[in-house]
Amino acid sequence: MTKIGVVVSSTSSTALIQVVRTSACGSNCNTCGGSCPKENIIISATHDIALNKGDIVNVESDTKTVLAYASLIYIIPLLLMFLGLVISYQIFNLSEITAFLIGLALLFLSYFTIHLYAKDKKITFSVFDVIKKNR
Repeated sequence: MTKIGVVVSSTSSTALIQVVRTSACGSNCNTCGGSCPKENIIISATHDIALNKGDIVNVESDTKTVLAYASLIYIIPLLLMFLGLVISYQIFNLSEITAFLIGLALLFLSYFTIHLYAKDKKITFSVFDVIKKNR
């Protein structure tokens, strides 16, 4: 996964880079109709290229890691909620409200567990190309 960003500051091996967070519609806001804010985020990236403040660079991260975190955050909680609903309603013959509350509890429990597991995990970024040098 690659992004284009602007170097905010740089040391000999790491740089702080400002990138624009893209929206779910792929940054083609004219076709979306949503009101997605254009947020700039600062990431830390490793590099072995001489960088200066203001350089425009290509930044990459491991796509497998990004997709793994996305599935961890989005798919697993919904799957657990769905399983809680189905198992409590179909197998244990609980009421719909009770099954809903069990599913909701599993959803919150999964987010809490993910928070404990992933709070120290980080996606690593690296600069692999300078598009435009700031002189």
